Amino acid sequence: SLGTVEGTGKRALPGKVFPIKQPKGMKDRAAKSSRSTMRFHRSGGNDMAGYENLCMNCMSDTAGKSECPNCGCQSGEPQAPHALPLRVMLQNRYIVGRMKSNNGEGMTYIGYDTVLRLPVEVREFFPQSLCERTDGEADIRILPGNEVAFNEYLADFLSYARDIAHLRELSTIVQIYDIFEENHTAYTVSEWHDSIPLRYYVERSGG
Repeated sequence: SLGTVEGTGKRALPGKVFPIKQPKGMKDRAAKSSRSTMRFHRSGGNDMAGYENLCMNCMSDTAGKSECPNCGCQSGEPQAPHALPLRVMLQNRYIVGRMKSNNGEGMTYIGYDTVLRLPVEVREFFPQSLCERTDGEADIRILPGNEVAFNEYLADFLSYARDIAHLRELSTIVQIYDIFEENHTAYTVSEWHDSIPLRYYVERSGG
């Protein structure tokens, strides 16, 4: 059990999905992206078939090369310690790529949405002082004695994500369009931007 979701009184269960309305303009970006990445699409994106040439660092087509023509990343480069394994699929939809940043709350990955066929940002709730993950596995394990604190912070993470998702009309806010629980933790999915979001810039700057 993951406790209760703050503000609802409902128990948060692994795999629970919190549907978010697709942000304005996302359909246009998805259509544009689908024309350049159509070769990756297979049967609704419900498995990994057809995605072997995705660069896990930038989600561009590597054309089967060991070095990505777009970003120069080598295909054999390992994932960061404690992060989700490369190419693991969440919600039978999102392919997880390289971990891009982390802080006390969790990790941020570049991902690939096999339905909209475009890169996305995947944020994982992973407070390293309260939980751990065996390298190569997706599930996390709460450290003994930290169950209450983990569940409270998880509820805060979900509540904050839903609040941000409701502010989709503000162009300065990273647009969240999916929130769900899996692997005994929670995730948000938002639009991918090559630049660093203001929130992470402030965190890195010590603000």
